[in-house]
Amino acid sequence: MISRRTKVRNAVMVPTEAVGLRNMDLIKKAVVEHGVDARGAWGRTALIEAIVLYNPIEEVVDWLISQGADPAIPDNFGKCALDYAPEEMQPKLRAAQNRILVSKRIAVIRSTKAAAEEDEADERYKENPKYGSW
Repeated sequence: MISRRTKVRNAVMVPTEAVGLRNMDLIKKAVVEHGVDARGAWGRTALIEAIVLYNPIEEVVDWLISQGADPAIPDNFGKCALDYAPEEMQPKLRAAQNRILVSKRIAVIRSTKAAAEEDEADERYKENPKYGSW
């Protein structure tokens, strides 16, 4: 007979379920398999779940933030991790949110710059009579 512990260890679960079990190994495995911002019941992310369950699980929250968890993703009720977090955890979550926003802005700037450089290269190619038409 297979024990419940073996079933849990071998089960495929989303990160929110793993947070509910308070097992860092399962949380890490679930994040690798499904992504750090994968949603579970009620649209909650693992970060929201770690904050809502058992009073915030500091170790899990810190690890999820280090993996890039976005504290601004809302659940099905329109609340995000920042809404659920106790006051002393707010600065940490706001800093994580700011890092994510900055990295998204940088990605947009880079893609815009790359597109502009590509357009410029196309124009130079068209203007060069050496290449002619195909």
